[in-house]
Formats: sequence, C-alpha cells, structure tokens
Amino acid sequence: METKWLAISNGNDGQIRFLLRMYQTLFSPKYGAFMGDFLFLSDNLSPFSEKLLKRNTIPYALLESDIVENWQARFSSDKHALGKVGKPLFLQYIIDNYGDDYSHLLYIDPDILIQKSITDLLSKVSEPGIYYSAQSHPTLQTRWPKMQLERAIAHGDLEESQLYIFPPEINTGFLFGDINSLTPFINDLISFMTKPPFDRYMNSDPGSEIKNAWHDQDYFRCFMRANENYRRIHIVEPASIVHLCNNVYRQYQTADQGHILRSIDNGYIPPIVHYAGGAWVNFLKISIFYFGPLTGFSPWLINQIRFFTKRFTISVKQTHKACRRKAIKIHRAFFSFIRKAYTKQKGHYLRNKQRVYNILRRIKRKIWNR
Repeated sequence: METKWLAISNGNDGQIRFLLRMYQTLFSPKYGAFMGDFLFLSDNLSPFSEKLLKRNTIPYALLESDIVENWQARFSSDKHALGKVGKPLFLQYIIDNYGDDYSHLLYIDPDILIQKSITDLLSKVSEPGIYYSAQSHPTLQTRWPKMQLERAIAHGDLEESQLYIFPPEINTGFLFGDINSLTPFINDLISFMTKPPFDRYMNSDPGSEIKNAWHDQDYFRCFMRANENYRRIHIVEPASIVHLCNNVYRQYQTADQGHILRSIDNGYIPPIVHYAGGAWVNFLKISIFYFGPLTGFSPWLINQIRFFTKRFTISVKQTHKACRRKAIKIHRAFFSFIRKAYTKQKGHYLRNKQRVYNILRRIKRKIWNR
C-alpha cells in the first residue's frame, strides 16, 4: 500500500479558533507543507462552530450520541473534559473507521502552530513504529508533572526508581506513525487508563485541596514508565517541538522572516509550537504570537502592540482599583478589536488596518497623559 497520510485533531467549541490557525499553518506551503488529508473530530459542536468549519472548508465529523455517552462513562473525570482525557479514544475511533483508507496517521492538537515544513519530520518514518517529536525542554523539571507521577508512587502503583527511567519528555499533542503500529499501542494505553489500579487517577484524590486528576499527558508519562515494551518508541531528534506551558514562553520571542517565534538564547526556530497549559487563554502573555505573518500586520504594528501591552500591564499594577478596572476594560476591548479586524473580509482589510493605527495613537496619548 502506498504511503497515505491522515492528520487528525479533536476538540469542541473552545478549540475552534485555535484550530483555524493550526489548519492554516499545517497546510501552508510556507509553513507545514503537509501533503495529506485532514479530519477534525468532536463530541459536541455548536451551530456557530460548524459554520466556521464549513466556511474555512475544514473537514470534520461529529460523534454519535450513543458513542459519546459510552465514552463519558468510561472516561469520567472531575476536572477534565472528555476531549482532554479521552484523546486515545478519539485515536482509536479514527483507526477503526478510517484505518483501511490510510497507511499513516498524524495526530496534532488544535492549539499548535507549525513554523516550518514537517515533511522531513514525517519522512523519519523509515520503519514501522510510533514516532514522537523530542521536546525542547524537560517538563519533569517543573513541579506539576512530577507531582502527578509522585501521586502514583505514593499509592504504590509506580516505583520511585521508575520516575526518571524514561528520560525524554514526550508531548502527546504531536505524534505520528503507521496504522499497524499505532493500533495495539492505543488499545493498550486505553486499557491502562481504564483498569485498576490506574483508573483511580481519572479523578482527584478524595479530600485533596487541589484537583489533581490526570489527563492524557499524565497517563502517557506513567504508561511509558510502567511498560518496558513501549520505551522503544522513536523519539525524533533534534528537538523540534516547544511546549509553551508554565514560564517557557519567556524563553521565546517573535521571530522575523515569516516565522512566529524563536528562542531568545540561540535564535532557534522550532518547527512546532504547542500553546498548552492555558497559554492561549492568557492573552496578555502571548498576545504577540497572534500578530505574526498570519495576520498580515507589519512588524512595526506588532512591536507597537507588544509595547502597549507592556505599558498597560505596568499601569494596571501601579494604579488604584477603579483605574485598574478601566485599564483592563480598555485593554480587552482593544485586543478584541484587533482579533476581529484581521478576520474581516479581504476587501475591508485596509480600512480596518487604518482604524488599528488610529486606535494605537489614541491609546498612546492616554497612556502618557495618565
């Protein structure tokens, strides 16, 4: 059978806006240059989200209600939505229903942007197997992932010596391989998640002050340490994915030459950027990443937005409560307009761009006249 790729992603209404940008960078000849088919799978979408997907010609499929009910019974979490903890089920569904038509599968989270061609990355599939892109930083050095694994150690389900037995940190938001290798792997992972003793981590510990229920990434970390057979998966080097969780985003800045961001230390431009850990939600922190070449705005405008964001942040911290509320309100309205401005029809773009410049000038006067 000839090599035929299917890229898939899953999510609900909250991921649609991210998905539009991911899809654009994945297939753009300037960025991902992906040569294959695509499918977005969801267990629940609003009519508005479906309208957006159709308008942007993004192939999608909605799961039947009886399948969703069955999955929710098996993957019931007190913290995470089905799409967050039940990612292996979506992969299993795709394999069962589309596996005969494709030889290889690429899973990609909707909150990912592609900065460079992934053709060379996918060409690493020289032999059957499961492939992950090496991550640019070891997540286990941060507190939360390690604490989640220590929860299994405390219950005696994982030995402390196994914590660092699997050294590379792997991001489950971007995986690929041939269908025949992925099928048993996904089936075993689902069994691991839904059977004792590890099924208890689907929910938080009783009496815990924080909700420490595991999602698919936590389960994957534990699965790789508890199952020796699967430690032989392929880790594609050099590190090509950056996981913008915690404070990692501080290590990157907006890149030039048509890319989204690059490392501050060495100028490295990672091919894959994963805005995970709520990075998309905190718009103040990552607002600059919205305004790269995908928007069509000039570098000057991008730098101005960065400058005003920083000034607003300082002003908000230094003023009293009433002024702080007003500053936050103005800031939110400003960025809401920016997001809407470049999503307008192409014929209105220049007019919207001029309005943006005018708003920037007015905001600049407001800041310096405080």
